[in-house]
Amino acid sequence: MTKEFEALILGPKAGNADVMREFLLWVFNDHVFWRRNFHPEDPYGVTVEDRQSKEYKEAMTKLRKELESLLDKLRTHSVPFHSPRYLGHMTGEMLMPGALAYFATMLYNPNNVAFEASPVTTALEIEVGEQLAEMLGFKKEETWGHITCGGTIANYEGLWVARNLKYLPFCIREIAGKRDLKIDVKLANGTRKDIKSLEDQEILRSITPDEALNLKKRLLDNFKKEEDKKEVEEELTTLLRKSKNYLGEVIMPCTSHYSWRKAVEILNIGEDHLHTVEVDEKYRMDVKKLEDKIREIVKDKNKAILAVIAVMGTTEEGAVDPLHEIIELRNKFKEENIAFYIHVDAAYGGYVRSLFRDKGGREFNDVKEMQKELRNNGIIAKGWPDEDLFNAFRAIKDTESVTVDPHKLGYIVYPAGAVVFRRKDMRDVISCYAPYIFKEATYKKNPQLIGMYIFEGSKPGASAAACWLTHKVFPLNINGYGTFIGETIEGALNLYDKIEKDLKDFEISHTYVDVNGRKKEKSIKLRAKCLTKPDLNILCYAFNVAGWDEEKKKWEWNTSLKIMNKLNETLKERKLKFEKNKPILAKDFIVSSTDLEYDIYKDAPKSFLKELGINSDEWGKGKKVTVLRSTIMTPYLTLDYIEEDFVKRFIEAIKEKFAELLREGFFEYELGIKTKEVRCV
Repeated sequence: MTKEFEALILGPKAGNADVMREFLLWVFNDHVFWRRNFHPEDPYGVTVEDRQSKEYKEAMTKLRKELESLLDKLRTHSVPFHSPRYLGHMTGEMLMPGALAYFATMLYNPNNVAFEASPVTTALEIEVGEQLAEMLGFKKEETWGHITCGGTIANYEGLWVARNLKYLPFCIREIAGKRDLKIDVKLANGTRKDIKSLEDQEILRSITPDEALNLKKRLLDNFKKEEDKKEVEEELTTLLRKSKNYLGEVIMPCTSHYSWRKAVEILNIGEDHLHTVEVDEKYRMDVKKLEDKIREIVKDKNKAILAVIAVMGTTEEGAVDPLHEIIELRNKFKEENIAFYIHVDAAYGGYVRSLFRDKGGREFNDVKEMQKELRNNGIIAKGWPDEDLFNAFRAIKDTESVTVDPHKLGYIVYPAGAVVFRRKDMRDVISCYAPYIFKEATYKKNPQLIGMYIFEGSKPGASAAACWLTHKVFPLNINGYGTFIGETIEGALNLYDKIEKDLKDFEISHTYVDVNGRKKEKSIKLRAKCLTKPDLNILCYAFNVAGWDEEKKKWEWNTSLKIMNKLNETLKERKLKFEKNKPILAKDFIVSSTDLEYDIYKDAPKSFLKELGINSDEWGKGKKVTVLRSTIMTPYLTLDYIEEDFVKRFIEAIKEKFAELLREGFFEYELGIKTKEVRCV
């Protein structure tokens, strides 16, 4: 059965080329019509005489020449993200609505920093924020979200808001003291006090993000006149921009993206206040160790927790942290009068949330119901998600902010990241007024003046249009995006099953003729193991090798981590990697790789290494394990009516690559592993 998304992509072999061509021409002609009909009485800038001139023709010749040069570079060396043979990084096929919307809007070149420069696309960006909020489980009328250039900036904004929310009660206390105002504060454990009576430590440790925002409303409620409210709000904004002292510690799993290290530096929090928590064997944050870390920090009465970062779709493993357990832990700490902000880095996994909503947009309330619906719709027939994944994704609605990247599993053209805040008024704590851009703003603020509330300045309205049109055509539910993303998850699960079964232990042989003219066969034995069963559609795996012991007449598995790492590095670098300045067609399949370092991952990979035959004493401080990494962005590994079985073909390709390494003498001469050699009869 054809899936709806197949009408919305260009396709691995450009099967929808005629449709795309027709739409592109329509879009371009429509833009030309618009230009010619804006004051049709105005003269043409480019005349017939201009087009006949020597200079014009020379410019056209130069343009054609350099454009052909560019096209040649792109054809020869670009990475084939569209192909089922590309199983590398987090980039995949573009959805056609997004590409068309981007192209159409790009011709108008709107800048979404200000409404005056983008009257259409600013409104679209606000609507996209609401679309994403609804997908994530927030109430769209209460939230605020917008497009960023990527997940890094979205993460900065989440932590920026967390920092300023932590500082906001200090500013309100200062104003209350100056004006002798009584402002009631509800602490995390339910205790109520006047804000002027609070010590710094109580403000740092015991005011929730929601209560910080409620305090602002209570402050303004003390004033009846609009001009007085405006004056106080401007004073509050001025105080918020002052230099900030210590505001607390930031905690994240050890699998977090490197952007968080940039964020704490840029926001002047400092890397000495950034802590990592170990992960379990599924590479999800260990919530017990998170609790231990929080208790270790708050043991010092002068310290507080600024924010906890949870990841939904880690860069290396695609793992999803148990967000529901983190929420439960926060509730537990509230009873102890400890409060903190939770930000979810779902840059990769955010769009997976579309699978948790039925055709009408209703939330699935039961994991069994969801599994049945996925199975009945022919999307995922593997019992996905498990209960922990189900509960984790449903818990997003109880967090403060979320990073989600449309240019990842939204299949939107770059650049298109996004950040969504559970409450609209969170944006006010980072607002910045610039009269030359935001002329019509009042203290109540025009919601369409996006630039006031964001980290970036100039930004392409084309990205907002691309997201908006795609969401309109391809809904954010199980029957829209869910069909596309679900196929990729099933593809990863299928590949996991194949690797675990067909590559568990296998031999590779090569027949050759020795110097005496005798026909011989040499062989090597290999073993594959997946790091863990994938939560989403990223799969990590590694190979180890066994050498032949002629005396014992048996295979002996390599126990050296160094040798195993070299085996996997060589397989990827020589056989499965895009190589600069070499034709991309020279590669059959392309994967990526990553290193898991002991200093970061601690004991998480121990059982994985044990099953590969690596000695336990090989894993320790300063060590790393190299794993191959396949991000399954394509749905074409699983569609049952596609003629080529790409999972099967990939397994065959792996064996072929090892056979090539065997023929090249890699195992004997570079790894020092003895092959099994027999004379052919």
